[in-house]
Amino acid sequence: MSEIVSTSITVQQQEAVAQTELNQILSAVRVDTPTGTVTIDFCGSGDEGSVSDVSLTGGKLTPEIEKKLEDWADRIFDLIETDWFNNDGGDGEIEVDVATGKATWEVYYYVTEREHGESGEL
Repeated sequence: MSEIVSTSITVQQQEAVAQTELNQILSAVRVDTPTGTVTIDFCGSGDEGSVSDVSLTGGKLTPEIEKKLEDWADRIFDLIETDWFNNDGGDGEIEVDVATGKATWEVYYYVTEREHGESGEL
């Protein structure tokens, strides 16, 4: 009888891979801009979400680096537990300190409320 081997990785392993990828990307960014903040804005609704903007305070990103950061953000989306892209959707931003490599994120989801206005009868 053959043994089934699980190929799923833990959250800690996903975080480690994401940090390694980020460090590689930031090495290229630090050549021209050793300090600053990378901001990655994202939004979504329905059943889709994506990066809407990537910027760097104090410097400029090449299209290649922007694409790598967008791909990296997709990895972070897998770690975010808040459902920001279904139904009414949501948005957020990821900020990365270029000097330290520390990444933080804020995620918001939209809620549509329904309130009774009035009733009528003829």
